[in-house]
Amino acid sequence: MAAEAGEAMMKPLFYAGLAAIVLGTVLGMFPRWKSATLSPASIQRRCYWTGSFVGALLLFIAVLPDWKSAVFVAAAVLAVLVVVAYRFTSHIKLGGKVYGYMRDQRHP
Repeated sequence: MAAEAGEAMMKPLFYAGLAAIVLGTVLGMFPRWKSATLSPASIQRRCYWTGSFVGALLLFIAVLPDWKSAVFVAAAVLAVLVVVAYRFTSHIKLGGKVYGYMRDQRHP
């Protein structure tokens, strides 16, 4: 009975994780608000990484009864999102330096 309830929650959590990743990606491309203190690039980065981490967490929880698979799924999703962020955006900023594949993406 408990296994059936766990399996019933896997699909909604999985789809919620995918939706969080898609929503974070879309808001990372098109910020929906402006801020007096934050630059648009900063808002885009925050939306992208929030959606990425929430999505990876939900995917981790969806696969959780098998914790080895759950860790693999979450790590694989985050690895893909880091590669996408490096290749196509300027969303990787560490220590005040922006990292990106193309030279024009490296300015803040």
